[in-house]
Amino acid sequence: MIKLTLGLDAAPRLAVDGLLPLGRVLRGAEPREIRRFLATRPVYDHHVPARSDRVGRSPEVQAKRGPFGSYDQADVMAAPHLLELATQPALLDLAAAHLGQPPLLYALQARWTFPPGPWGAGPAKTQAPHRDHDDARFLVMMIFLTDVAPAGDDGRADGAHVYWTGTHETADRAAPPAEGCVVVAGPAGTALLEDGRGWHQALPPAAPRLAAWARWGVSPRNLAYVNDRTRALPVAELGDRPFTQAWRESLPLRLATAPLVAA
Repeated sequence: MIKLTLGLDAAPRLAVDGLLPLGRVLRGAEPREIRRFLATRPVYDHHVPARSDRVGRSPEVQAKRGPFGSYDQADVMAAPHLLELATQPALLDLAAAHLGQPPLLYALQARWTFPPGPWGAGPAKTQAPHRDHDDARFLVMMIFLTDVAPAGDDGRADGAHVYWTGTHETADRAAPPAEGCVVVAGPAGTALLEDGRGWHQALPPAAPRLAAWARWGVSPRNLAYVNDRTRALPVAELGDRPFTQAWRESLPLRLATAPLVAA
């Protein structure tokens, strides 16, 4: 069973930098078990299924069609380990401290990012520096489910995540600064937390990269519900999960009014 602990400096580091690398939060066979489960589910041809043509395809087929292959949120929640990780008390406590109120888990998603193909060599939308506007305040955890190699001689890691520290508190900045760029890479199971209001990007991979991410916010309904069209997922749809009875009893309190999971 996953049990995540965080250092005493986690909250102040996240508050100042907007970024907190977590290292490997999934170990052993856990990333492989997630990949094995998702291999039985279709992907859709956009960074979120709501923007796609809603035709399910295999990752191998989708890799020839476009830069992304995203999974339906219900399939991601049904996968092993991810929901357990996203509801770790240590994470929820840190999210509460960063957001200033009990966090609402409003998204749990996963997608493949493919190397440049026949559709063109330019960066996809999320592969250019950008900042997100899901909510007034929100926090994102990204988990690599395939290996992301460390930086090479050019300083650019294959498929890595890039964040410009401190930019989550500079809403008037029209572009990322020249300094403060942090590149996060690592083996499958590596994760990071970031304030999504800061400037960030995903570097294009040389090989297919699978990643999952969870998002916590402060509003009962925010822009992600409109743009990504997430829906409440009844607890009954999750099947027989390895949660403790105590965790199940705390679910309504831990997730508050978040529409991600419905009783």
